[in-house]
Parts: sequence; structure tokens; C-alpha cells
Amino acid sequence: MLLSFPEYLAIDASSMALKPLFGYLIILLSIPVFFYCSSEYFTSAWKTLRYRSINVDVPLSIGIIAFYARSLYEIISQSGPGYMDSFTGLIFFLLIGRIFQKKTYDMINFERDYKSYFPVSVNIKKGIDETSIPLSEIAIGDCIIIRNNEVIPVDAVLAEGVGNIDYSFITGEATCSVKAQGALIYAGGKQVGGKIELIASKNVSQSYLTQLWDESSFKKELKKDIVAFSSQISRYFTVIVLVIAFIAGVCWWPVSIDKAMQVVSAVLIIACPCALALSGPFSLGNTLRILARNKFYIKNIETVERLHKVTAIVFDKTGTMTRQETSKADFIGDRLTRDELAHIYAVVTNSTHPLSRSIASSISGTATLRVNNYIEIEGKGVQGVVDGVLIKAGSYVFVKGEDDKEFLSTDTTDTTPGISKVYLSFDGKLKGHFVVFGNYRSGMKPLIESLQKLYKVFVLSGDTARDEEYLITQFSSDIKIMFNQTPFNKLEFIQELQKNGETVMMVGDGLNDAGALRQSNVGVSISENIINFSPASDAILHGDNLKHLATYFSFIHRAIFSVKLSFIVSIIYNILGLYFAVMGRMTPLFAAILMPVSSVTVIVLTVALTGLFAKMKKL
Repeated sequence: MLLSFPEYLAIDASSMALKPLFGYLIILLSIPVFFYCSSEYFTSAWKTLRYRSINVDVPLSIGIIAFYARSLYEIISQSGPGYMDSFTGLIFFLLIGRIFQKKTYDMINFERDYKSYFPVSVNIKKGIDETSIPLSEIAIGDCIIIRNNEVIPVDAVLAEGVGNIDYSFITGEATCSVKAQGALIYAGGKQVGGKIELIASKNVSQSYLTQLWDESSFKKELKKDIVAFSSQISRYFTVIVLVIAFIAGVCWWPVSIDKAMQVVSAVLIIACPCALALSGPFSLGNTLRILARNKFYIKNIETVERLHKVTAIVFDKTGTMTRQETSKADFIGDRLTRDELAHIYAVVTNSTHPLSRSIASSISGTATLRVNNYIEIEGKGVQGVVDGVLIKAGSYVFVKGEDDKEFLSTDTTDTTPGISKVYLSFDGKLKGHFVVFGNYRSGMKPLIESLQKLYKVFVLSGDTARDEEYLITQFSSDIKIMFNQTPFNKLEFIQELQKNGETVMMVGDGLNDAGALRQSNVGVSISENIINFSPASDAILHGDNLKHLATYFSFIHRAIFSVKLSFIVSIIYNILGLYFAVMGRMTPLFAAILMPVSSVTVIVLTVALTGLFAKMKKL
């Protein structure tokens, strides 16, 4: 601008001799501005064009090149002063705006906090005691207890038991790898079989487990979603802007070439799809962070959109609607010796199933013995050989190997609501059964009543129908309850709902419902204080917060509303900006200042709205 003073002021005729010299000095100083300071826009535009796409940097690059080329022509041909001072100011404010945007995004960025919320815990052994700790607290040398179907959270050495590791989450191969004591086992594998003890050889990486959620085998299709819509806006929006800029330039050309160039530059700069493209991710990202703060941990923003579209909700009963850690088990049958209790404990402690854990906690304190040939069949039971004795625990059919209808018809030991029966045999001899008293979670009745106003609600249980009358009394006569459901039955039921056009959310107890969680549009795993993490799930909800599920749904609907509102605000801004630019009432320099400010404003608006909605819902 200082070098342009002779042109601006025209002090006297002698100053005209300095005009060519100052013009070339201006060109010299503008070279790093164009080739270095503007290079980020050119590089971004070129990359997208190579892939036959268009982003917001394409029209910006066209405007910058037109601005610079016109200025070069005027200075070299001495037909005009050029616009190098305005051009440099334009780049300056564009870069300032980009820094402002980056600082704002970093301040409200949800990704950096998201993975640290991951709630999975792990059981470690200290002496003869076993305790649960967060994954982040695992240290090298800790003895980690991994049970059947649990995911190994850290690279470790096998110290006790036989490892039968399923790496299908990582390699895609269904064959398990057998590991002997002393073998190195990598994080991400899943133990299939009896309990094993591992010595941690590395520090845990929670982000590694979250990466399992993004494996292609667990991804679910989502049609016409907001994220895809917002990501496509830049392409179509930019094409429209280029057409408008061309038409405006043609219309202004007969009036004034300088004015035409100014109008074209202003149009290319002021039109910004950034706010449209970013408002969705940032609004839904802030939604993720708020829900995680309330112990509802969602995989990604696409899952938030699927939750918004849910029409049917399927609940598992045992371990989901009932509390796991407060259940107790009483044994009815032959008197069990201390050694027999130790044998039972050794078998059931290998399983993560809620009934197995209830039995284990009820007879805790007995010594743990080595279990051979451990097998767990989902929905049926567990078995293992201890000191040469085959022990089975599970359904009557599983334990006896036959359907004794006469026995089952007279089996009326207890009809108390909320109880389950686990039968027990030693070497094929029926010893009796455990009666596990399930304690229903608080707040379930108002939760079901709230959800039934907007969704179809179903309850599936692997138990017998003894709880049906109690559940109907507690919840509603309209609730659809199905008993004696195996994991395969649950999967089929969800498939049938989907065939009927329903968008289904399955709420289960993690690995025991892995098939149903994976098949559902949204799979929610209920977590307590163990590794209830399943890559097949889309979200993890702490058991104590299940009663707030209806509130979470309401908040998600409002978050989607804030995204749609931001679209409207951004479109209005672009229409007004384009109007003033086309009419020649906006300079490119002012457009360069306004563009990033408007983008940041819309993004902050969406984040602020989700924060406000969270406060309204007391989240």
C-alpha cells in the first residue's frame, strides 16, 4: 500500500516516473504472498480436482488467481495500478480467519475427550484377591483376569490357563489360535474358553479398543444421513457459486471490467459452504461429549443419527433390566460340600454371564481350582472338568441332556417374580438348582412408559415365562414380552422387525447378545464393572443410567434440530452475502473478513444450542 502511494496521491507529474519502479517492487513483494501464503488453498483445490470433486478451496483459488493475474496485467502493461495491496490484504485476512477457525475448533473439539471417556474396566489379581480397575490404570506387570468371550485390552504374556484366542476382530479369520503358558498375546484378541491369567507387558491403549468399533465388519449402513448430506454440500454449492460468479461477471463486464472482476472475486469469496459442512459434525460431536459425560458412550456421530431414526426398542431382561451385582443365588437340592462348592465356583467363574457371576459371588471365598475342557454355550449353560469330575450348570435340558417334561411340569419350587434357575449336575447326576433372585433396576417402569409413547418396545428373555405377569403389572399390558429366547432367536426377531420397516435398537448385556447387537441398527451394551465391551455394539451405557434412556433420546432429537437450524441460518447468510456481492456492494477484502466469521458463528451456534438443550435436560 505504501508503494502504491504515488498512484493513489498523484502528488505531481514527477512522481509518475516512480510508478513503474514501485509497480515492479510491488510484484516482487507479492510473489511470496501468492506462491507461499496462498499455496494451502491451491494444494487443497488441486487434490480435490484430481479426484473429480470440488471443495470450498476451488472457488477461493479461482478468485485468488483472477485477482493476482489481473493485477499483474495492469502493472506490467501500465494500464492500471493493479490490486496487489487489496490482494495481499485478502490473503492476510483469509489466513487470519483460518487460524481463528482452527483455534475455535480445537477449543470445542470433541475427539480429544471422546476416547478418554471409554468406560471399560478390567479385573486384576492381587495375591488371592480379585478387583476391578479402569483400563487406564493397568500397569506393566499387573496380573489380568480374562474370562470367556472377554476382549484382551493390552499386549500380555499368558501366565495361567490355556489361551484359545479369537483374532477375528483384527484379522477377519474365524479360526482361534491356541496359546500355551509363556506365549505373547496381543491386544484385541478374544478368549474363547476357560478363564486365563495374563501379565501385562505394555501399557494399555484405550484408543486401540475404540478402533475395533471402526472395523469394517462391524460397520452398519445408514441412508440419507445428515453427515453425508453436509459433506456433499460443498460440491454442489461450489458449482452453483461458480455459475453465479460467471453470470455476474458477464453482466458487469459491459459496465466496467474492474467492477466485473471485483464482483466475481467477492462472489467467490463470500459464498462459504464451510458452516453447512461443519455444523453437523460439531453439533453431533458435542452431543457425543455430553452423553459420554452422562455415561452413555456412543461410537460416532453416525450412530447419533441412527438413534434419531429408531422406531423400535428391544430390551434383553437378565443383566440388562435386572441389576447384575446385587443379584443373589440360593441353592435348592442335595447338600453341597465345601469341595463341591469349590468345584462349582471354579467353573462358573470362567463365565461373564450375569447368572454365572451371581452364583460365583454367592459362593465367593472358595479356592479356585484348575478347570479343563471348559465350554460355554450361549443361552444354555457352562461346563468344565475339575479334578476329573464333569460339572454342568445351566438350563435343565443342557444339564441333563434331555427334555424331561414330567420333571419340568412339576418344577414349581419358586414362582417369585425376577428369579431364574440354574440347574447343576456332577458327572451327569442332577444335584439341584440355584435360584437366582434378579433385582430389577430402579426407574424401569417410568422409562418403559416414556418410551412406549414414541416407540415400539419389546422385552426378550432367555428365562422361562414365570416373570411375564409381574412384568406386565410393573410396566404395561401393551408391552410385548417373549421368553425362552436363545441368542439366535433374538437375532431372528430383530431381523423380522427390520423386514417390517422398523429401525431397531437392541439393549443387551454385551457379549451374551453380540449377534443381536450386531444385527440391530443400533446396538447398546449395558456395562457395570467388567469388560462388557463388544465391537458389535454401537454404544455402551452404564447400567445405573439405563433409567435415563428416554431423556437421552429427547436430547438427541433436539441436537438434530440444532443441526437443521444451523443449515437454515447458513443458507440465509449465503443468500444475503451473494446478493450484496452480485450487486457490487461488497469488496473482496470485506468478504474475506466476513467469511470465516460467519463460519465460526454458525458452528458456535450449534455447539451452544446443544449445550443449552443439555442443561434443559439436566445432562
